[in-house]
Amino acid sequence: MKMSRRTARQAVALRGAPVLLALLSCSWVWAQVPVAGVVPSGSTRVEESDPTVVYTGVWYTGRRPDLSGGSAVEAALPVSTASLTFTGTGVRWIGFKAVWGGIAQVYLDGALKATVDTFAPTEQAQAVMYTATGLTAGLHTITIKVTGTWSPAGCCSWVVVDAFDVM
Repeated sequence: MKMSRRTARQAVALRGAPVLLALLSCSWVWAQVPVAGVVPSGSTRVEESDPTVVYTGVWYTGRRPDLSGGSAVEAALPVSTASLTFTGTGVRWIGFKAVWGGIAQVYLDGALKATVDTFAPTEQAQAVMYTATGLTAGLHTITIKVTGTWSPAGCCSWVVVDAFDVM
C-alpha cells in the first residue's frame, strides 16, 4: 500500500478513528488516536487506557497484576509521546522502573520541566516518576516524551506510562 505525504497527514489528522501510521522502514502500524478530553479537577487516578490520554508514536500494552489497573503502555522510539489535559493544581506520572528503563522528558503546559531516568537495578511497579504541585488552578497538559536514550547503567530506552494522578 502506497501512501502519499498528504494522505498520511490527513490520516493522522483524523482523531477518534483508526489511523494508519507509516513508521520506520515502511512498516505500517494501526493506532487508535483518541479524541482529547479533559479530566475534571479533584484527586483522580487516570489509567493509561483512559481515552483522555492521547498518544503519538508507537506504544505497546503490557498486562501484569502489579500494574495500576492491571495494565500499562510502553514505548522506546523517540517519536512517542503520551499527553493528558486536566483541570487541577497538580499531577503525578505513575510509571515503571527497571534495568530496561530509558530516559523521558516531561513537559507541563508545553515547557520542559524534567528529564527522568526510568532505570533501576530492580523492577519497581507503580513508581512515581514525576510530580508537579502548586499549579495555578485551571487547565494544564502534561506530556511524557520518549527520548530513545538510556543511562550508562541501563540497556534500553523503554518508557512506561501506567497512570496519572490528578490533584
